[in-house]
Amino acid sequence: MEKEKFKNSLLRSISHDIRTPLTSIAGNASFLLESIDTVDTESTKALLGDIERDASWLSDMVTNLLNLTKYRTEEFL
Repeated sequence: MEKEKFKNSLLRSISHDIRTPLTSIAGNASFLLESIDTVDTESTKALLGDIERDASWLSDMVTNLLNLTKYRTEEFL
C-alpha cells in the first residue's frame, strides 16, 4: 500500500514536471504562429529561445527517466 502511494505521488510529480514546459512550448509556438507578422525580431528570438530551452529540458528529463528505468530493471535481474 505504501509503495503504491509513493508510485502515484512520483507519477503525479513527473507528470507535472513534464506538462509545465510542454505548456510553455505549445503556448509560445501557438503565439508565434498566430502573430508571426506582428511580432518583432527580438521577441521572436526570445520566444524561440524559450521553446528551445524547454524542449532541451524535456529531452534531458526523458533521458534521465529512461536511465532510471534501465537502472531499476537491471537491479532486479
